[in-house]
Amino acid sequence: MSTSHTAHERFSAGPTAGRVRALRARWCSPLAAWALKNNDVGGGGTSRHIARGQLRAARDRGVEFHLIGPLHDDLPAEIGAVWHPIRPGTDVALMLGIAHTLVSDGRHDRAFLDRFCVGYEVFEDYLLGRRDGQPKDAVWAAAVCGLPADEITALARRAAGQRTLVTCSQSLQRAEHGEQPIWMGVVLAALLGQIGLPGGGFAYALGSTSNTGKPAVAVPVPTLPQGRNSISDFIPVARLADMLLHPGELLDYNGQRLNYPDIRLVYWAGGNPFHHQSRPEPAAPRLRAPRYGDRPRFGMDRKRASCRCRIAGDDYVGARGYRWRRRRSAAGCDAPGGGTLWRGAR
Repeated sequence: MSTSHTAHERFSAGPTAGRVRALRARWCSPLAAWALKNNDVGGGGTSRHIARGQLRAARDRGVEFHLIGPLHDDLPAEIGAVWHPIRPGTDVALMLGIAHTLVSDGRHDRAFLDRFCVGYEVFEDYLLGRRDGQPKDAVWAAAVCGLPADEITALARRAAGQRTLVTCSQSLQRAEHGEQPIWMGVVLAALLGQIGLPGGGFAYALGSTSNTGKPAVAVPVPTLPQGRNSISDFIPVARLADMLLHPGELLDYNGQRLNYPDIRLVYWAGGNPFHHQSRPEPAAPRLRAPRYGDRPRFGMDRKRASCRCRIAGDDYVGARGYRWRRRRSAAGCDAPGGGTLWRGAR
């Protein structure tokens, strides 16, 4: 099931998806974490540490926090969160049990699902066990996640009875099948029908870094002009392996029909594409498909070692690193338009 916007664009940028939304909620359910230690760091630095004060303000306004995860201290004690200790890796099972209660009780917002979502009927068939004979009800979920079935049904009915914000931390995604808890969090918020309402819906990565959801500064920081990329073609980062394996094929993305380009050179700056693949192991040999590949990085990593060729001169700055490259770089190969690409050290 999909909503009409991508989860990251809709749910992790700007104050409407951040702490301001939590302040307006009446019931907030963080899955995995909203740990203050994670709010102490952020890309580009942290100007003000506001998480503790914002959480206290939400509590003082009557927001009820329910912490779902194996660690009790993922929310500060003074917030008074209700802790639901589930087994690690069972977040989806719990959310399915909650969703089953919502649907079987008729508490899901069918008008919202019909107007704003695609594929709900397929999800409902799976949820109610029409496809595999196993309803994903609270009893089934209890056996998987370790919470009592009556606690799961109570969570569902409590969430449906008031303005509710569902949040998922980034840590849930950093695991095998890690995309599923994020998707299921969006589905659960869609069932409640509160996406887009003040204090309701779904928010991704709150508590994962200090700047996620923080309102923009009143006076922008001076920056140099960035310009515009003259190439408008793109693919979702999770489709990197498919792009290398199936050049020229079509894919559907967020209401668009895109085309996989025929890539001959991969130069990856920042991040790790393996973490974005639904099946990372098959992606490794596919990265050898382009004739040339590289990423600027200090030292050798898994993706770098998978490339057939890499560009000499981008590992280390300084004479010592330069000597290391000259010693370890082996036979070169011709680069497009001349020049030399050096085969990576093994």
